[in-house]
Amino acid sequence: MVEVVYDRMTGRSRGFGFVTMSSAEEAGAAVEQFNGYTFQGRPLRVNCGPPPPRDGSAPRAPRGGGGGGGGGSFVDSGNKG
Repeated sequence: MVEVVYDRMTGRSRGFGFVTMSSAEEAGAAVEQFNGYTFQGRPLRVNCGPPPPRDGSAPRAPRGGGGGGGGGSFVDSGNKG
């Protein structure tokens, strides 16, 4: 599953999103392959985060810090403007 994060006011992409992977190994391979990869002239920042909640509650905002368990990857295109 892929979720692109949009600005509520403008409807424009905020430059990052979330990808749910099928396993921690697959997520780690994506981080290894794409972290630092240049896409459309911008470096991608890809890292693992906690898996999404399974109880249907709203996802929590990502927090800074180190990596974590597998299950998902965070992609940031650096497109903030």
